[in-house]
Amino acid sequence: STRLLLGGLAQKSVLDTLREEGEDVELEDIRKEGYGGTLCVEPGGPDPPVG
Repeated sequence: STRLLLGGLAQKSVLDTLREEGEDVELEDIRKEGYGGTLCVEPGGPDPPVG
């Protein structure tokens, strides 16, 4: 999870973004800058106990 790097904010996952917007997605649409300039991407997928 990227939540700690983003100061507790939730980030939309790559899978959710692709589902909602189709395949024409730019990198800026799925990444956010977090603590210390870290670039964060939340891949998505099943919940931890399920996957």
